[in-house]
Amino acid sequence: MHAFWKNGYGATGIAELELVTGLGRQSLYGAFGDKDELFARALDYYFERVLRHGLSHLLEGAGSARDGLNRVFAAWESLAAQDDFQGCLLCKSLLEIGHATAQRSEQLRQMLVRLEDVFVQTLKRGVRDGSLREDLSVRATARLLLVGMQGLSLLCTARRDPRFVRDVVTGLRHTLD
Repeated sequence: MHAFWKNGYGATGIAELELVTGLGRQSLYGAFGDKDELFARALDYYFERVLRHGLSHLLEGAGSARDGLNRVFAAWESLAAQDDFQGCLLCKSLLEIGHATAQRSEQLRQMLVRLEDVFVQTLKRGVRDGSLREDLSVRATARLLLVGMQGLSLLCTARRDPRFVRDVVTGLRHTLD
């Protein structure tokens, strides 16, 4: 996962995968079939263990749904400011191979849908718990949050400007008012 995350799919060769996994070429192929299948599993692992778990952990913590969203916004600001920030493997993969194959395209699309749904559930909870306004367009706001998340992850790999991130996060917060 880390090799693909750092280098991208195309720049990660079998020799590097052998090195980082400790498996020989034949064992890699025996375990995963091919590089694409290993990449698919790495994406699934990243999505479940890093992205969705991390997002859910922040959103479902103590307090209101808005408190959870504020924790997410703070995490985005913190992550984007780190010198070793590599962006989001999902976002990078969309850019590099988003439509390379129907199977990979569908895998990536499903991950985006699932992230959107995480935001939808949080926003609905916020309307119910009174921390978000009743007339909030939940689906549209969830999509805006998803685009903000992915956009920041992409732009902050090249532009490490804390004020830029703060401005984006401030704009996203205002959509919740």
